[in-house]
Amino acid sequence: MAVEIELYKGEQETYHARLALAPVLREALKELVGLATEETRLFMEMHRERDPNPIMGPPRLVNLGEEVGFLTLTAVRRGETVYEGKHSVNELVGPVLTGVVTRLDPGETHWSFRIRAGLFDLDAGRPTPQVEGAVQVDLQRRKRLPFTVTKVEGAEAELVDAAALGLDPRSLGPVNVLMSGEVHGRLMGGMKLSERLEEGGFLIGRVSRAAADAHLVEITHVTPAHRSGAGAIHFTFTGDSFLAVNQMIADRGKGEELVGWYHTHLRGVDVGMGLSATDVDLHRATFLRPWQVAALLNLSRNGRTLRFYGRAADGERLEQCSQWVADERGQYRRTSSGVGPDAGSR
Repeated sequence: MAVEIELYKGEQETYHARLALAPVLREALKELVGLATEETRLFMEMHRERDPNPIMGPPRLVNLGEEVGFLTLTAVRRGETVYEGKHSVNELVGPVLTGVVTRLDPGETHWSFRIRAGLFDLDAGRPTPQVEGAVQVDLQRRKRLPFTVTKVEGAEAELVDAAALGLDPRSLGPVNVLMSGEVHGRLMGGMKLSERLEEGGFLIGRVSRAAADAHLVEITHVTPAHRSGAGAIHFTFTGDSFLAVNQMIADRGKGEELVGWYHTHLRGVDVGMGLSATDVDLHRATFLRPWQVAALLNLSRNGRTLRFYGRAADGERLEQCSQWVADERGQYRRTSSGVGPDAGSR
């Protein structure tokens, strides 16, 4: 669906012209942040926040869709995120459009515009729910907090015989993901996922070790996050999301743990794409256990590509993990991250 700018001329706001939005945004990024946008793909998320700052004229230029006053732009080049930032619509679009309308009619002093996707206004996604009783805390500032934080050490993971499970010890990295065929099938096709908004949730399971430096993360259950926010290029957990999943783990009573999280990217044309810088920051700041993983599902017309990421041996970088699927005998076989529900083992 094409995303366009409708231009209106004069104080009576008479429809005048329609422009493609993408070239305007590319020019705006080039002028505002010096980003060369050749060979890049742009992704946009609109935010329902009013921008109090007008576009500086002349001529006078007004955003008729002012209830959606901010947007987040992500620029991707060859599978890598090269820029991501939130800007006001007036800040980004205003200067470029001012030049455009001046060239269209130098004598006109009043213009207005609206951003539309096809016949409809752009969907701002699902706003992040507000959590009651939440307290904003900056841990870098020295001040008395309204609560105390105590680090809870986890139990030592059990040491298991990798070969007995069908795992090749030579192929194991610091973090390795194990799944039943049912869980793998759910991730690759059985779980319904939106093609309009990013979705996400939690991975529940158990942790063991094949060696001192090789964790085995067995995923036993996948569940969507409760009370989350979402847009076309973002997914947001809330405190309620974590409260709900912890209660679920307790209610299941199967000795499971929160072993990671998953989310989707709607950039499936390029299945080589990995985690964004925002994804990496979220994982490192929120999922602190060395064996917790981030699952990424790239959605495309051909199906889904599933990848898992965990901490590298240095404990800092995130790297792609090997993934293994159990057969009917309970023996694990390494599988690819291939596209579609029928992606097989190798």
